Amino acid sequence: MNLQLTQIADNLHPLVADIVKNYRGWLVGSALLRLENFEEPKDYDFIIEDREMYYEAVQYLRENATSESFSKEGAHKFRSQGIVIDIWCQELGLFLSQSKKISYILGRSRYSDELVIMKNI
Repeated sequence: MNLQLTQIADNLHPLVADIVKNYRGWLVGSALLRLENFEEPKDYDFIIEDREMYYEAVQYLRENATSESFSKEGAHKFRSQGIVIDIWCQELGLFLSQSKKISYILGRSRYSDELVIMKNI
């Protein structure tokens, strides 16, 4: 993992970092690419594979969000502290197989707490 990506991962918005760390959320989409290019992400997209963790993350976001809705793509959408978080409960492998191009994914290993960042999947 390169130093810039490590620094980005270490400095994620607190709500985003909590979803990665506490609910095993995989950050997918363009947010990391935008952060790497010193741009503000339009939103943070998450895949949470475990249904219980997904429901716990939804509850956590409800407690911290100023609004809640669903996107046209079917994501649970939350607005809070100036950011937008979209989450789906889906297997990561299925998501990746259906995606055209993924610049990055970031999450915690299923087998340890090690942070994983994969680029150009």
